Amino acid sequence: MITAVIADTQPLYRDGLKLLLRNRRKVKVVSEAENSDELCRTVAQHQPQLVMLDYDIPGHFSINDIGNIRKNSPESSIIIVSSDVCKTNINRVLESGVESYITKECNKEQVLRAIETVARGEKFFCHKVLEVLLEKRVNPIATLASRVPELTEREMEVTKHIGAGKKPYEIAEEFSISIHTVRTHLKNIMKKLNLKSTSDLVLYAVNNRIM
Repeated sequence: MITAVIADTQPLYRDGLKLLLRNRRKVKVVSEAENSDELCRTVAQHQPQLVMLDYDIPGHFSINDIGNIRKNSPESSIIIVSSDVCKTNINRVLESGVESYITKECNKEQVLRAIETVARGEKFFCHKVLEVLLEKRVNPIATLASRVPELTEREMEVTKHIGAGKKPYEIAEEFSISIHTVRTHLKNIMKKLNLKSTSDLVLYAVNNRIM
């Protein structure tokens, strides 16, 4: 069971997230907060595995809250859920070491995917955030396309589906193959591209428009 704290100034948004997570057997919302003081207290008290935070609301939350979460509950993973898509601000937040950054434009599937990915110990960024980060930027992953062995047709299809946000079991169903085969393809793709996680592969797919 993943314990979670939701930190947002809008009761309606908090209620929406709670309703979404209520139907997930593996996630339990143990508390919520509408300002920094409440967040500090509830994180220290509950030591949640996950904190979902809208960090940039003057008078309520700030980037400093990320450091306070780390101090009061070092094992907590942090998912930023924000309307802020300023590249400078996003980079500043990512430098603080959060596990995920998604926008409030994300649908429920993307929110759940962020939670599931972070729960596996990986990082997750929604497509909007990836687009902002990749804009006018030369990314080391982007240069891989010109110097790695060519992917097979099936590996390209798997990469395309991963970039579109599909899960391995969904890809298996799409191609009528076993989940083991999909995972083997992913392993080979990661090795060829010298990537370490599915988040890196998503970034590669978006950056190279394999979508």
